[in-house]
Amino acid sequence: MNSGIFLNNTQQLSFPSRIILIGFMGSGKSTVGKLLASSLDYQYMDTDALIEKMEGMSVSDIFAKHGESYFRKLESEVIKTLTDYESIVISTGGGMPVFENNMALLNKAGITIFLNVGVETIYQRISKDNTRPLVTANTDATLKDFIKNKLQERIPFYKQAQVLVAGGRNPRLVVKTILTKIATKKQH
Repeated sequence: MNSGIFLNNTQQLSFPSRIILIGFMGSGKSTVGKLLASSLDYQYMDTDALIEKMEGMSVSDIFAKHGESYFRKLESEVIKTLTDYESIVISTGGGMPVFENNMALLNKAGITIFLNVGVETIYQRISKDNTRPLVTANTDATLKDFIKNKLQERIPFYKQAQVLVAGGRNPRLVVKTILTKIATKKQH
């Protein structure tokens, strides 16, 4: 349902049909993605949820039963299906852009938006979340170092996104920034 707070119908028509949010776990991709989809009257999809539906088990169970490399192969398969969708906002798993040729494929599938969030914000958001396999693999004492190191490793991939947006703020502000940046990008 369109909240009407950001766009009028004329502006909506010029938006890309696939908007893909990337960034580290806890960067707000799901929260911002749902709000962005609502403001554009688009569908919303989370690639992790799609993989869970395909496999009939949670991401944590996929990691435990088959390992990370199996999960990453599933992510690559999902990317190849994204062009089947129109008028959709897609939130990706935090590691999806890093593996295989995924970032290039994501950039071809739609407009990619990197939600850039700092280590401390990520730590605060994910430290108590026991549903994330890469979080539960670390103790509370090592989690912040894990986030810092993994984020540094992934930043070069995330920065290949077509639009970079500061996350870690009120989700409505992040959505407004995304809409403005996309509209500005379309004019150039």
